[in-house]
Amino acid sequence: MTFQRNSLFCPMDPLSQAVLGALLPQALSKPETIRKASLLGLAGGMAADLDVLIRSTHDPLLQIEYHRHFSHSLIFIPMGGLIVGAAFWPFLKKHMDFSQIYKWATLGYGTGGLLDACTSYGTRLLWPFSQTRVAWDLISIIDPIFTLTTLTLSILAARKRSPKLAKWAWLFIFLYLSFGSFQQRRAKSIAMDLADSRGDKVERIVLKPSFGNLFLWRSTYETKSRYIQVDGIRPGFFEEDRVYQGERWALVSAKQAAKGQEHDTTLYHDIERFAHFSDDWLGVHPANKNVIADMRYANMPDKINPLWGIELDYDHPNRHAKWRTYRSVDKAKVKRLWSMILARDLE
Repeated sequence: MTFQRNSLFCPMDPLSQAVLGALLPQALSKPETIRKASLLGLAGGMAADLDVLIRSTHDPLLQIEYHRHFSHSLIFIPMGGLIVGAAFWPFLKKHMDFSQIYKWATLGYGTGGLLDACTSYGTRLLWPFSQTRVAWDLISIIDPIFTLTTLTLSILAARKRSPKLAKWAWLFIFLYLSFGSFQQRRAKSIAMDLADSRGDKVERIVLKPSFGNLFLWRSTYETKSRYIQVDGIRPGFFEEDRVYQGERWALVSAKQAAKGQEHDTTLYHDIERFAHFSDDWLGVHPANKNVIADMRYANMPDKINPLWGIELDYDHPNRHAKWRTYRSVDKAKVKRLWSMILARDLE
């Protein structure tokens, strides 16, 4: 389950990106330079997401191809730091030499792709050597506990000119993400036992944290018969594990989604692009047979109603697909989500 803001292309929320970008230079700076280091790291941490400006009104899928693409790769970090440093050089050249500016900007920039890889959306960390979207699924795209804790420590570090506080923040980050990994492994174990009890042979499985927490997880696995099964899984601590049994839906291949269209059509090409983006977790939208959706994401962890997909015009195969998003949040859904997070029975 992944809730988004106004766009699909919300990374780890921008505030967290800025904060972590600031924290690394803060932790490695001296008290007398920590505030300037904070500013440059903050800018660097957010700069990689300027790739959202790569878009086309003619080709809606261009944006999903290039978001978290080259600008988030490890090899691009020195260039990203150079761009940010050059932008700030005219304003800071009387106070710092360029080597210092570049150092802080590059450290901040380097946190962006790595933080995004900890979420579930996927980041091309190894571009151009690999087109794989790296997604470790350790933390929700928006996590208030994570963001507020790191923000508080970063502000205090800057105000008190204390690199030590920034180092404490990084210890928290390490422990929090480690807890996410621990919870993910527990949820996966429960999901695999559940699949075994159903007689399902699991071909592949993904576990993603639900919105804003590391307690409730969305399990999505593919069966041998090309169906997906989704479940909400809440590993217990002082209570029993809770499983909120979800729904099952058929996956489709790019060829099936194309419905006999030629391989050299725009429609077929767009389906292949979307299949790569969604790691081949493709399904027909339950409410619209012309929409091919990414079945890994939904508003609720035990539901298959997808968050986004592409709408295809089969009568005009050389027109680009339209990008569609489906977000619906109301009081009933929020209440239901809280009940699941708290391991309560559902009404």
